[in-house]
Amino acid sequence: MNAVNVFGLFRQSIFRNFFFASLASFLGEGIVTLTIIVVTLKESNSVISIGYMLILTILPSAILGPIIGALIDKTNKAKLSVICSILRALTIVLIPIAMYLGFFNIFVLYFSIFLSYIAWYILMPTLESIIKDVIDKDNYLKGVSFLQAAWQVGMLMAGLLAGSVMNVSGVELTLMIASVTYIVGAIFFYKIYKVFEYKPISKIEETHSIVQEYFTDIKEGLNYLKGNKKILFFSLTSCIVLPFFYAINILLAPFNYQMVTGNEFTLGFIDSGAGIGSLLSAAFCLIISSRKKISFYLLCSLLLLGGSTVIFSIQTQYFMAFICYIVLGFFIGNVKVLSKSIIYKYVNQKYIGRTMGTISMTSLVLTIIYTLLIGYLGDISVHLAYLVTSLSLMVPALFCLLGKILDDKQIKVETEINAS
Repeated sequence: MNAVNVFGLFRQSIFRNFFFASLASFLGEGIVTLTIIVVTLKESNSVISIGYMLILTILPSAILGPIIGALIDKTNKAKLSVICSILRALTIVLIPIAMYLGFFNIFVLYFSIFLSYIAWYILMPTLESIIKDVIDKDNYLKGVSFLQAAWQVGMLMAGLLAGSVMNVSGVELTLMIASVTYIVGAIFFYKIYKVFEYKPISKIEETHSIVQEYFTDIKEGLNYLKGNKKILFFSLTSCIVLPFFYAINILLAPFNYQMVTGNEFTLGFIDSGAGIGSLLSAAFCLIISSRKKISFYLLCSLLLLGGSTVIFSIQTQYFMAFICYIVLGFFIGNVKVLSKSIIYKYVNQKYIGRTMGTISMTSLVLTIIYTLLIGYLGDISVHLAYLVTSLSLMVPALFCLLGKILDDKQIKVETEINAS
């Protein structure tokens, strides 16, 4: 594939700003996630306590989930991203300020996490929905691939940066840096807002209350998915990404301290492997972006992700764990990019915000259940928790297979029509 064609999107200033805004946001999220896990584990010395803390990061969005998609579809997405980025910066910085002033306790941590993740889980589906507005339909897979690259470059940098800074200077400075990244992201989102002409898809009628209109939109979105089985199956496949991400986040720190006898630096080093793997994934997805049977690669990636998870869990040397985490990151990156790109390809423009919001809400509910289970199993045996995490991927693999069957039928029909 011609490099000019691959990177042609970066000739568009609006996409460049979107990419760097995403990169800053993901860098901040990676730093925050790793740092608060370390703080929680050292305070409690329990795997399930990490699960409880991560549930707190999910709870705000599980509550707000039903209205997020409708809110996105009726709001200037770039402006909403600016607001969420600034709010997240302010709530994260509460933790180091409390530590510096000497009044930090677990309740301050919980309060900050709760508020910051309200902003984060509004920001994420908003950010994903912007893709549909800023690029044309022929470039969705490229756009999602570059978004995944931004995510993984951010996570790679976050792992190395957070691990090193925590090991040398402590968690206070690490979280201050995370807060600054969201201010940087807000600046890039503001640049999009200044040039992006927002055209609302629909208006809220004065005769209806906002709440009534929102729930009407949610009902319409769910009916849309029910009436489009292929999109429904691939949406359900996509819902595994967040629960799986949380599961490996819960288990990584205990794995680092127990299995490889590591410290904060080795934790960040291993964690950065996922970023490298997903960068390779982004490149792979760009290479196959012109192919039709993307669902085949998605199904293979799900199955291989399960196997790589088990192989990672039995490592005892941190360098080998790092190598295995690269492989694991490659396949989880494939699942994320390919499932989302299929959804972008087939979902009607009118329902993109509601579809992404529905996926986000479903993922959050599943993540709460998944987090409790994996946290409980992790206190019994880290190896057992990894095995269950791997086996659970069979469910989305089944949904993907069903979606693939329908997708192949459609491709066959389109080919026959074109041939005639």
